[in-house]
Amino acid sequence: MPEPPEGEADLRTLARRYEVAERGIRDLLARAPSAADRGSLLKAALLLLVALRRLDARTPIRTAYLHEHRFGDPEAVADLAEVLHQRLDNGAQRASVGARRAFRMATEDNLEELELEAVTAHEQPDGRRWSLGHWAGMQIATSGRQSTSRGFADNVGEGGGFVVQGTKCVLCRTLFDGVKVVGRDRLPPGHPGCDCLAVRV
Repeated sequence: MPEPPEGEADLRTLARRYEVAERGIRDLLARAPSAADRGSLLKAALLLLVALRRLDARTPIRTAYLHEHRFGDPEAVADLAEVLHQRLDNGAQRASVGARRAFRMATEDNLEELELEAVTAHEQPDGRRWSLGHWAGMQIATSGRQSTSRGFADNVGEGGGFVVQGTKCVLCRTLFDGVKVVGRDRLPPGHPGCDCLAVRV
């Protein structure tokens, strides 16, 4: 497994902020069934979500790109930065809806069931729910690696050779086996949350 790129350090810090906020909301909800004032607990949970919505997700994406292509144009990843910002914002908004419901309805008997409701950032069509920390972490890691790879490709230039390190899963071994060429072959990530990293030959 390759070391994570230095350029993605701010993104990893951003992901941790979402994990911490999720733990905070879960802790607040655990106190709700016996609390005299649930409103103040809900307010504290919503403030955690508001704080997340104010975080800058765009600059760390540009930083990841520029770390790989020092003289590149940070606007080359403006689309990635905007998509990440929008997804994280949507996740925090979705969690705030669930938190309002969970804090209102929480009892000792249904607390476990409502705990995920309070921190759900995304629900898939099949009903699988992603908690805030996991959803944000996956989105941030994937967007970060896309930005790093885009910076790498722009720096190396079309026709440049590369190999991919960290191909542990079957999909990535299939996608990234052997020497690849910028502009012809796919760059990491191979899937959401992929750890693979392109390096020069």
